[in-house]
Amino acid sequence: MVIVLFSGLKAVWNSFNRLFNAFGQLTGGAVISPGAATIMTAAGAVGAAGLAAVATGTVVGVGQARWRVRPRSTTVRHQRKPRV
Repeated sequence: MVIVLFSGLKAVWNSFNRLFNAFGQLTGGAVISPGAATIMTAAGAVGAAGLAAVATGTVVGVGQARWRVRPRSTTVRHQRKPRV
């Protein structure tokens, strides 16, 4: 039953996309299809999130590091014994 419902929704989605594509061709690109609008909305949301991350400095490597590398110890802990 779920497969039939999914197939029906897919058929309706495809018909709306074809209808709006026809309107878009008729008007010279002034009308976009629901599929194109969905893709552009998703791309815009990703772009806005990226821009917000850059603006607030939350991108990795921006700002002050919260960890510090310790200098290597100058003392020798494990020294080999000389071969005889």
